[in-house]
Amino acid sequence: MPKRLEWSIRAERDRELIVTYYAETASPHVAEMAQEAIFSAVEKLATRPVLHRPGRPGTRECVLRRFPYTIVYRASSNIIHIVRVLHQAREYFNR
Repeated sequence: MPKRLEWSIRAERDRELIVTYYAETASPHVAEMAQEAIFSAVEKLATRPVLHRPGRPGTRECVLRRFPYTIVYRASSNIIHIVRVLHQAREYFNR
């Protein structure tokens, strides 16, 4: 049974900024592809949340293949909480 997905305000904002960035610097098509890559990965988390590497305490990290972003999430018994969608060069990953 798939788990319910919840996005934090910060994760929603991360996604919006990513899409805006690609729309402005590449093309609307690339922006749409980035958004679809994020949504597709998140949908898969609903059925296989432990598939990805452990992150900071209490989180897991889903690394996107086509775009340089990582989805940070928490999985509980019935909810997947999307915490952030971060560029892989961000300080979070460099500590």
